[in-house]
Amino acid sequence: MAESNMIIEGSVDTIIIAKGQHIVAGTNITTGRASQADNHKKSTFRMLLIGGMGCGKSTLTKAFCGNNSAVAGYNDDTGLGVTRDVRAHRVKDSICRKLKLGNAFIIDAPGTGDPSMSIMKIIAKIEANISTKEIHAILLMNEARHCRLTMDLEIATILLKKSFIKSADQIIAVMTKCDDCNPRTLKKNENIWEKRLKREFGDAVDIPIVKCGIPVEYEDPYNVIESKMGENPYNIVDTLNELARLAEDPKIVQYVQADTEILRKVAKIMGVPIEDMEEEIKKLKAAREEALRES
Repeated sequence: MAESNMIIEGSVDTIIIAKGQHIVAGTNITTGRASQADNHKKSTFRMLLIGGMGCGKSTLTKAFCGNNSAVAGYNDDTGLGVTRDVRAHRVKDSICRKLKLGNAFIIDAPGTGDPSMSIMKIIAKIEANISTKEIHAILLMNEARHCRLTMDLEIATILLKKSFIKSADQIIAVMTKCDDCNPRTLKKNENIWEKRLKREFGDAVDIPIVKCGIPVEYEDPYNVIESKMGENPYNIVDTLNELARLAEDPKIVQYVQADTEILRKVAKIMGVPIEDMEEEIKKLKAAREEALRES
């Protein structure tokens, strides 16, 4: 029997603020540190995955939570992402033991480049999720061969820089599908990404970059091949090591709600004319209200 157990958004145990409460833009939703009095092994540790469509978020979720926990890949007929909502998946006991945790969840969000979902709606869904759950680590994910500034990565980086800047030390940059990238390109793209992160977050913040390669089946549902995990030189070991470091002294991620400046930058990347900005802000307001109702 599989160890994993999927929990739909809004049903995870810890509540930080009352559901349905509106949050004033520009203010912190969550602050502070996880209680030091709590027994570390009994505490719940949550990881938020952020990245573009098809970058490997759902595959990492399968590796951590079991093959029945998520749908990986993208729709071949439409070219759209398969993750349509923010969902929480319980991490397998075997992975929890490696992290020295009693309980852990992965929060998987839709890809930032999915053309069927506006970035405003994705922002609203992530905000609603963070407002009702304690998040302790953020995994910024991108394919190793695409570590140059794709639109997906650019949007994700802006969201992290502006909204999670007070918790930048809890971000882990994950280069995915490293087993499909030749070593020379892998090293080159790692250097490019490292310089980009330094430019965005400053030299004072050292965001670790880890390499990840997860063996999967070549056909739908693209399940993780557990028996081959040890054969892959990248696998998930480095990712686990960085998460274990954060789990030793877990801090609750501090989030600042996306303001007009962030929306303008995102809109510029997406090619939305400035004159359409007011309409986009209205869409975000409506999406936020919808996400709060669903949470």
